[in-house]
Amino acid sequence: TNFQFGLSMNAIEMDNQNLLISFNAIKPNDGKPLSQIGAEWSYNSLIFLRGGYELNHEVATYSFGGGLYWGISDYNFRFDYAYSDFSLLGATHRFGVGFNFK
Repeated sequence: TNFQFGLSMNAIEMDNQNLLISFNAIKPNDGKPLSQIGAEWSYNSLIFLRGGYELNHEVATYSFGGGLYWGISDYNFRFDYAYSDFSLLGATHRFGVGFNFK
């Protein structure tokens, strides 16, 4: 059993820029509490830069990445990349590609 909660808010909202910040906390029934903090900056809802940090975690430390999201006619395309550091276990690179209809 886990108890989990999170908060997020748009810290900066401008015509073509947005900064979202977030916090998440997890308390497993059989372990110590874990937390994550993160931020995402977007420009024109087209370019996204993200970063985050794990608090009180034994293996995971930080992550960062970015993404592109664009619409052409009736189609939306998305590409995301993330790098995560897992200290002793090494790093991971994650890629995501998305496509959908409007």
